Amino acid sequence: MGKTFRKRNQEEHFNAESIEGHLNTVSDLYKLHMKKFNIVIDMMDSDNKPKYENLRVKIRDRDENVPYFALYEQLTYPYKEYQSKVKIS
Repeated sequence: MGKTFRKRNQEEHFNAESIEGHLNTVSDLYKLHMKKFNIVIDMMDSDNKPKYENLRVKIRDRDENVPYFALYEQLTYPYKEYQSKVKIS
């Protein structure tokens, strides 16, 4: 029984360490994304443009004229007519 108790205790200890490691990873990723968000918001201000040009950071403006596939009009096609012709023949 001593071996199983030790093994179970080690497994619980390992799980606690792995959870702590995952929490640290999540915390680090959260900080990274918040910093990125703050920089992107700062880049949106036109007063800060010279600052980022001096740092040689390319400011990526979104092109608003890019069409999205979901916005295209649906083309009409006479399915019913062709379907009836196929059924007849």
